[in-house]
Formats: sequence, C-alpha cells, structure tokens
Amino acid sequence: MLIPRPETETLVEIALAELSSVVQSKKILEIGTGSGCISVALACNLQNAQIIATDISSDCLEVASRNAFLNGVSERISFEQADLVNELHLNQTFDLLISNPPYIAESEFADLQDEVKLEPYLALVGHNNLDGLNYYRRIADLKMKAKIILLEIDSGRAEQIKEIFEQKGFGEVTLLNDLNGQPRFLRCFNVEVN
Repeated sequence: MLIPRPETETLVEIALAELSSVVQSKKILEIGTGSGCISVALACNLQNAQIIATDISSDCLEVASRNAFLNGVSERISFEQADLVNELHLNQTFDLLISNPPYIAESEFADLQDEVKLEPYLALVGHNNLDGLNYYRRIADLKMKAKIILLEIDSGRAEQIKEIFEQKGFGEVTLLNDLNGQPRFLRCFNVEVN
C-alpha cells in the first residue's frame, strides 16, 4: 500500500508554482513515482505537460498506470521501469526533475509507526540506504539536464541533503518548509541548463 501524504501534496503545489512561468510544453521527469500521485496530479493541472515517470518496481508502475488511466492523463505520462532513470534520458533537457525518493535509513525502519510500515520497504528505504542519503547522492550525481530540481526530503537531514547538492555545483539550493514549518523540500537549479 502506498499512502500519499500532505507533504507530497505540498510538493506538487510548489512544482505548479515553479512551472507557472513556463509557457511552452513542460517536460517533467519524476524519479520513483510509486503510485503515480505526483505525476498524475501534475498532468491533471498542466494540460501541456509531457511527463516521464520512473520506478524500479513493476508493481508500483502498474498501480501508477491505472491511476493515470482513471484520471484521464495516460496519454501524457510515460511510465518506465528504471533504477532512477533510463540512460536514454540522461542527455535530454527537462523543465523539472521531481522526486520523493526513499529517505529512511535502514536502521530507522524498525522504529517507524505501524501504519507507515505497511508501505513497501523499497519505497521507504530502497537499497543500500544506510544513512538515508543514498538516493539524494545518486540523484545529484546524475547531473540531469533539468532546469529545476524539486525533492521531498527528510527534515532531520535537510542540511546534509542541501550540502550534497551545493557540493555538486547546483545553483540556488534552497530548503522549503512544509505546513508544519519543517524543512521538507529542496529546490535547486541546474546552472548548466539555466
């Protein structure tokens, strides 16, 4: 079971605000789509968006595809199985790269609330995520050609995640707060694209 949370809704609202000035067709890449809620919400709100949504889990992609169909946006979202992203997209330019990657450290899983543990381990922790930062490092290392990068983050590791992207040369790395005033999102710009 994948449970979209209010923080993810806020992530979508931030993305829509960031893309409001993009007049032409919007190219979006979502890494780790899960149930597809982010991509489906963006497609529903951005009639001229073309979205590529990836996930390592074929089960998640099946759920996401069904959600896109039920919301009438299947034709504008391409769901692809990949560990982060397919190589053929590495040289494409996107207006937005968005992700809510696994950010629970392996050692923290046992302490999670029971309702959270109902979600797939892969969606929460992923692979080789000893410190909860593995997927942020990997996304930063991709150096995707995305004008805006917008990530949901663990508020307890916000400064560490910000530092990862600053050290990789991304521009204007900013932490944004959730509705509870906690740093829950990271926004940055790819200086090589802007």
